[in-house]
Amino acid sequence: MGAAVTAQPDMALVAPVISNLCVFTADASLAPAAQSALNIAISKALQLDGTAVFSTTIVGGITCLRAAIVNHRTTADDIDDAIAAVATRAKALAASA
Repeated sequence: MGAAVTAQPDMALVAPVISNLCVFTADASLAPAAQSALNIAISKALQLDGTAVFSTTIVGGITCLRAAIVNHRTTADDIDDAIAAVATRAKALAASA
């Protein structure tokens, strides 16, 4: 998942990927408060529409997206789809702002 995050132009890892945990922000170019608001909105929206489930955690004062991959049936395509959904939702939220 870390590679999928770093392949996105606006996303950034906020901590090293360890084991099954990936913590990142959807748009590192934003101010910290805006990053937090965007990440929270993405987490809620994706969870509510059933696309993906990201929890949140705070790193360096920014609320970040956190993925913990624990299902043995999760595929590389599932991960790519989840990151693509984050990117799509981030663009949609930015356009509506």
